[in-house]
Amino acid sequence: ASMTAQLLAPLVGWDILTITLVFGGITLAYTLMSGLIGAAYNDVPQFFIFFIASFVILYFGIQEFGSYESIVERALTQRPADFWQIIPPSSGDNSFIDPVTLIAIIIMGLFMAGSPFAGEGWAAQRFLAARNERHAVLGQMFNALLSLVIRMLPILPLGFLAIALYPAVDPAQPDAMLLPSGQEIPSVEVWGHMVARYGDKAPGFIGLLLAAVLAGYMSTVDTLLQWGSAFIINDLYRRHIRPEQSQQEYIWVTRLVMILMMILATGLALSIQEIGNWVLFINAAMIIPALPLSWLRWFWWRFNVWGEIFAIMISAPLAYLVWFVWEIREPFWYPAGILFSVGLVGSICLAFLAKPESDDHLKRFYLQVQPPGLWGRIRSELEQEGLIQTSTQKQEFRLDLLAAIGGIALCLSATFALFSASLLQWTKVGMLLPVILLSGVLFYVPWLKSNQLAARVAADLKQVPD
Repeated sequence: ASMTAQLLAPLVGWDILTITLVFGGITLAYTLMSGLIGAAYNDVPQFFIFFIASFVILYFGIQEFGSYESIVERALTQRPADFWQIIPPSSGDNSFIDPVTLIAIIIMGLFMAGSPFAGEGWAAQRFLAARNERHAVLGQMFNALLSLVIRMLPILPLGFLAIALYPAVDPAQPDAMLLPSGQEIPSVEVWGHMVARYGDKAPGFIGLLLAAVLAGYMSTVDTLLQWGSAFIINDLYRRHIRPEQSQQEYIWVTRLVMILMMILATGLALSIQEIGNWVLFINAAMIIPALPLSWLRWFWWRFNVWGEIFAIMISAPLAYLVWFVWEIREPFWYPAGILFSVGLVGSICLAFLAKPESDDHLKRFYLQVQPPGLWGRIRSELEQEGLIQTSTQKQEFRLDLLAAIGGIALCLSATFALFSASLLQWTKVGMLLPVILLSGVLFYVPWLKSNQLAARVAADLKQVPD
């Protein structure tokens, strides 16, 4: 909300408080009235409004510079070479990321597959809405490509246009940029000035661009309101506080939760002074203590709900303490190591102090998920009961591992190809296209074999008499 208000301020002439209250209130109102279906129907046109408006701005920028190639050439001169390195650290003096931080990011990336609490609401919705497992897997990959590639098609070139138009005050620290008048502005306000620059190129264009910014804001807010309220109602209120009540009660409590969430979020947004630190805090530091859940929840039979509660509850306050109170932010690997270690050690200790889940519960979970990892006791008991075949599971796991490697390679190569194409590096794009194709095959073929193998085993086990 704070960032959106800063984007809109140069366009509408309102202060941040007014922008946040007006447009946040509109989003809250239609989300309360329409529910999940209404939010979903709103998100689709909002996405296309933002997408189209971004391409229109890029078109006017190309007209001003004469060609897209001129934009890229100008942008390349506005930043040092290390800024443009696709694979950090670069072969020179890299001032943007140090090797230890890079290793820390890679390690955390291994735990981010659960996004980041080992299964978010929107990921579960994608799976559960699919017709079958094949559609669920392909839908998840399609979502990854939409997020990493399709969504970025206009955004990367727009970033190059902004760099070409507005030089940084300090190229090594490009948080502040210069307007043609010599005025210094935060980099987050550049979008608004670009819109003002090209707004008179076509009738109604400023209105379209305002709608584009608001569309991105509203689609994000209504998604978080829906997901956050669903988490509180379904996992806490309906399950533990007021089970088996009327649907009408749950609807009204959900609406109340949404209102409280919006009030708290608005208050927090208005209190933010330095948006950059908060962006890093929300997208990086705040989730780190809960990252061990992505492995412990699935790969260790002894883990229980108390370890999960610890990791989730400690994440925000501990991260705030480290990030803002102690101001431990650089180098990034240092606060990341503190937060991750506390989350990991604390979750394991609480899991050992509390009783494990019942064997019946663990067996039901294993039969449904069939996870790899430290499940030896449960796995051997189920095999003795004739409910699983461990030899076949190992074969299925190897195929799934190949599919995972292929999926990672597909996303990585597609992202590299997009960045290279945005910089007009067509030789690299040509080299990456076969990699994209081969990694797509490596992803799909092993997964298909694994799926077919699991289906055959399930059919065989059903035929075995009790």
